[in-house]
Amino acid sequence: MINYSCLFIILIISWIVGIAVYISQKKVNEAKQRENFLVLYHEFKKSDTKNILAEDITKTQEELTKEFKKLQNSMTGFLADNDLDKAISLADKYSEIVDAIAKKKEHTLSSDLQTDNLTIKKLLELHCSLFPENYELAGKIRKVSVCIESEKSKEPRLVPPPADKVRHLLKNILLWWGEKSKQLQNSTKEDKIDAIAQFHHQFLVIHPFLDGNGRIARLLLKLQLKEQFQKNVELEFSKKEYYEALSRADKEDRTKLKELIANLLEKNQRHSTFD
Repeated sequence: MINYSCLFIILIISWIVGIAVYISQKKVNEAKQRENFLVLYHEFKKSDTKNILAEDITKTQEELTKEFKKLQNSMTGFLADNDLDKAISLADKYSEIVDAIAKKKEHTLSSDLQTDNLTIKKLLELHCSLFPENYELAGKIRKVSVCIESEKSKEPRLVPPPADKVRHLLKNILLWWGEKSKQLQNSTKEDKIDAIAQFHHQFLVIHPFLDGNGRIARLLLKLQLKEQFQKNVELEFSKKEYYEALSRADKEDRTKLKELIANLLEKNQRHSTFD
């Protein structure tokens, strides 16, 4: 005889599993749709410079996260309705909130990561940790070409490598630094600074992400200085001087960038050292 109780339970379980799969797939599809939209948005955006709103900076990370989720839900709805105009109207605000959260995390994020054995996987995990949970571009290598504008004009300061070259170039520079950092242990201060400046500039040239390249580069710079000089160094320098140094490095002159790094060490000479 048919056991109707068992059949009913099986039907209920199947229904629950079906609903769970549907919801899960719906979330995946929505996230993918938002990611595709943001990729296109970043690709065609005239400038990758973000203007953080003053009121956002004063908010707590929890308040910013709530606003992030609210904007994400609104964007999802607009994209589902194919209302790109409304989605685009939210994109700048969305980017500003993400950047504000990343700025707060950047100053509190601690990492025991060792740069001499840094892999792409570990780098992506570090990148992901900078951003709010479920941010579509976190921990993902860019898939499109980008252009970095000059601080002084709308002309390109730099055109990073094509997207299909990024992973290979990133792997090579991480391997190079892994070997170089070990060789530097008994090197002069000048040699260490030169190698760190070279890595910093080349990483930014590769521009592996659509968002957060500068933040990741700075985090790696702090870790490298800590490893090579046994100091916790605060990165305090003029934005104008920094971009000028990068522009000169684009022309194969890293003198200014090395000076900035050397000055950071001088300013932090009173910081405690590590055994």
